Parts: sequence; structure tokens; C-alpha cells
Amino acid sequence: MKIARVDHWRCDQPVDFRNGGGHTYVWVPDTMTAEEFEALCDGAQQAYFKAEDELREIHPTLPSGYGPRFENFPDKLVSEVLAEHAKLTVTWEKQQALKKAAQRTFAQILKEVSGGNV
Repeated sequence: MKIARVDHWRCDQPVDFRNGGGHTYVWVPDTMTAEEFEALCDGAQQAYFKAEDELREIHPTLPSGYGPRFENFPDKLVSEVLAEHAKLTVTWEKQQALKKAAQRTFAQILKEVSGGNV
């Protein structure tokens, strides 16, 4: 295994390296060429952009809470309130999963894209 460094750029300018940011170090197999690593980095970048786009497309929802709020729906049946709460819970969990995917580090995304080789 050898160490590879990924330099990060923003708006065609390198990120400030003096403050400890701007690059990611990862372990790669000795047999991996620079071209293969660059292709994996491009794939990780596309996966990052895709996760950001998916997060941007959803509408924020309020947390579903610990349980259904029956007092807010005095004119509905218990089954209707439970169904509505279940729907809100599913929506909330999808949103949280998308948020978690968008908050991964570049190294985590690179590891997923490489199938665990990096």
C-alpha cells in the first residue's frame, strides 16, 4: 500500500493549504496507476455532486416526533392519524438518509466508489 494525496480545488483555485485543509490522504494499492486513481477521484466527485443535487431537490420536512400526536387531530380516526404519522416518518427518514449521504467526506466517497480498494 502507498499513500496518495488528493488536492481539492474550488472555483478553479486551490483551497487554502496553510490552514490544514485542501487535501485528503488515502491508502491505495501499490499496483494502482495514477490514471486509475484519477478516474476513481472523478467518480467520487460525481457521486458527491449527485448526493448534493438529491439533497437540494427535497423539501425539508419537520421531524415526525416520537409518536403520533392524536390531540392535533380530534376529528380523525386513530388509524388515519397512525397512517399519517407513518407517512411522515418515512419522509423524514429518507431526508435524513440523503443528508447523511451528502455529508460524507471525500475519502468515504472515494472508498465506496473504489469498492474498498482505496
